[in-house]
Amino acid sequence: MPGLDVVPDSIRLQQGRDFPLDDVVVLGRKAAYELAVERQVKRTLEIAPSSDPWRKTMRQCLQSLESFGDEIDADRHRLGVTASGPLHALEVLRSLAAYASAQKSVDDLLRQLSNMGQDHRRLWRHLTDTVRDLLTERDGAAPAAEFVELTAFRIARRLVVHVEPTEHISPRYPYLCALLEDRVLQAGSQHDSAAVYRMVGEFAQE
Repeated sequence: MPGLDVVPDSIRLQQGRDFPLDDVVVLGRKAAYELAVERQVKRTLEIAPSSDPWRKTMRQCLQSLESFGDEIDADRHRLGVTASGPLHALEVLRSLAAYASAQKSVDDLLRQLSNMGQDHRRLWRHLTDTVRDLLTERDGAAPAAEFVELTAFRIARRLVVHVEPTEHISPRYPYLCALLEDRVLQAGSQHDSAAVYRMVGEFAQE
């Protein structure tokens, strides 16, 4: 699973009571630690301070920092977004997150940004502007610039960006759909949820 370094033990859906990014939560154990990736899924994700889906996603990331800050900083808990577009902006976000994850501090990232392209610097501004606006909205006062940059860095370095393009459907997708229709849920048949789950498990094992 993207962002998880071990085989997952469980996959949960819509876990809003426990995880702010609640669409898909993937958990797996590594030694004494539980690793987690919580992911939000969007059709499209315009990356701009004025974009409501982007602001909501970043607000959820801030909430995760509040709940799991130590685990996030220790790289045992990651934040994820999945979207189909705009493709270029998502690729830049994924690249920025990779650069951030390789840095030890926000100062290291800022030095890297000075040598990176305009798209990366623009996206960093969008991220920091959004974080500043949300922190101001939450606390009722504008935070210090250093705190905004540090918070944006803590999010970016643990962000797993998964691009799911819709323009080019792999031939494997209709093939798997046909197998499911033929082998698992035949037209006109009715099964209870336990039976469906068992059939899907047997199909996956095969």
